[in-house]
Amino acid sequence: MCSTIPSTLVLQEYAGNLSESGVHGALISLDDNFDANSMALALQIPTQNTQARQILEMEFSNLLATGTERTARLQHEHAAS
Repeated sequence: MCSTIPSTLVLQEYAGNLSESGVHGALISLDDNFDANSMALALQIPTQNTQARQILEMEFSNLLATGTERTARLQHEHAAS
């Protein structure tokens, strides 16, 4: 649990940038083109802040895996091809 506290603090400084960005739950869960990099752009995380972007990528993947069916849908579509 202690390892997630610094991660939260690293990303917390960018959270306000989502206000009025157009990013919402439906976009994250339904748009297969919206990825961790898209979220980093919406959050305005500088490309040189690799620590924040790595944390975001990990947390974004966890969110997709636990909170959406997007991962399963992509795997199903890939298997059907």
